[in-house]
Amino acid sequence: MYKRQQECRALISDQQIDQFNQANLRYWHGVRDFIRMHYDTPRRDTAFWRHLADAPLPASYAALKATWQTRVPVDRDISAYQSAGWNGMFALQNWVTVAGSLGLISIDAAKRDLKSLSPEDQRRAAEFLDRAMHREAEFKLGASKPKRRSRAS
Repeated sequence: MYKRQQECRALISDQQIDQFNQANLRYWHGVRDFIRMHYDTPRRDTAFWRHLADAPLPASYAALKATWQTRVPVDRDISAYQSAGWNGMFALQNWVTVAGSLGLISIDAAKRDLKSLSPEDQRRAAEFLDRAMHREAEFKLGASKPKRRSRAS
């Protein structure tokens, strides 16, 4: 945090210092919450995971987690971590990737949200998901078979 010093007041106002400090704090809360999310799992097989399960969640992360049980994540969910021209370190797709793989986003809420789309958007979403599933299947098949590289002549 930037400290108020007599010699700085002529160059930087107290308001600017406060705005900088608040934006910086929100940014780091976003980093903290994103990292904490990585450890929000159902694992309880070691003392480490049991300790994490019992540790209190930061209020801002707990609110995100509760929200994502009722609907899919949207940009405004992480906007608190971005302010005064600062971008958060992690974009929405980063949050969704981690939260989705940990089961922190309600599948039922996602299905409800998809049903609320227009028929055209539902069609486009279905096509996208079909392509993604096809690519995943190709990847799994390709990973099990070593591919030969051709040498350029």
